[in-house]
Amino acid sequence: MKRVVYAGESFVTMDSVADTLSEFAVALARARLVETVELPFVAGDGRVRVVRILIGPGSELAVIDGEPTIGADDVARRLRDRTVSLLAQQAAPLTPQTGAEFEYDELDFL
Repeated sequence: MKRVVYAGESFVTMDSVADTLSEFAVALARARLVETVELPFVAGDGRVRVVRILIGPGSELAVIDGEPTIGADDVARRLRDRTVSLLAQQAAPLTPQTGAEFEYDELDFL
């Protein structure tokens, strides 16, 4: 069982539902879409009930595992690798060092 935190509230649901919900939220955000989903959750009295939530690009969603499955060093390495990858994708100004094929004084602006 995992706890899902959404819109300042939380509920407990099955691992497969929580994990799939997290993946679905990422897919919706990338597609810039919004959808309402119904999910089973375990209420305080132990009964399984249904919660309906709206998921989309602006959704703040957290899935909390009972036990950690990876260590802090692995998390830090993954975040660092992803940060480097994202920063490498950013545009950089064209300079002679990056392979400019012309000089600005060669251009005729008149």
